[in-house]
Amino acid sequence: MDITKSAITISLANCFTSIFAGIALFTTLGFLAHQSGVAVSEVVSSGIRLAFVVYPAAIAQFPVFPQVLGKLFFVMLITLGVDSAFSLTEAVSTTIFDEKPHLNRSVTIAALCGILFLIGILFTTGRGLYWLDIIDHYINTFMLLITGILETVVIGWIFGAEKLRDHLNSLSAWKIGTWYDLCIKFIVPLVLGVLLVLNVISEITEPYGGYDPLALGIGFTLVVIAGTAASFIIARVLQAKRPEGETP
Repeated sequence: MDITKSAITISLANCFTSIFAGIALFTTLGFLAHQSGVAVSEVVSSGIRLAFVVYPAAIAQFPVFPQVLGKLFFVMLITLGVDSAFSLTEAVSTTIFDEKPHLNRSVTIAALCGILFLIGILFTTGRGLYWLDIIDHYINTFMLLITGILETVVIGWIFGAEKLRDHLNSLSAWKIGTWYDLCIKFIVPLVLGVLLVLNVISEITEPYGGYDPLALGIGFTLVVIAGTAASFIIARVLQAKRPEGETP
């Protein structure tokens, strides 16, 4: 497999999909603003409100078969959610099987899905919509940036960007130059760091959704600490139970 070619192709496809989604989004918002006789800024909704309020309101005004189109829209949301669940589950299960290849795959994945299902029940409660809104906002606003910064530090400075580049070039027809090292070590973490600082400032000056930023910040920090601690504990347990003589 040409890793470099696949990575570039996926990145470009993702960017063009985002651009296309942005065109669809702002044309929808512009149409609703025109219909309501208000400014676009008064129609704009983000996060879950966009999917469950703004788009359905626009679809309901279609001149033909609005009910059918509405059903198709929500079927699309369901398939997107299921597809995302596949990738998220595989990311966790692959790590487990790398550490413990002798585990029964069906039983392990079933147990993992059961745990994730129990966690997901939180979002079906009376206040589940608020939890979903808060978690969606803070993960996309902060955790993705923090994870990206940590990845660049680990890959660029601990593992070595040069080592990774040499490995990729040995497997790919598309060769990567020294610009890759510069991006991983300096440019990417700098850009992500600036975005993170701007997001923190924005969150302090204008709290998202009217929520108390201090309470949310403390709660979110505790969740991150608990999740990190649990990850280390699980990794240690798996390492301790590794059969003698097995290569890490």
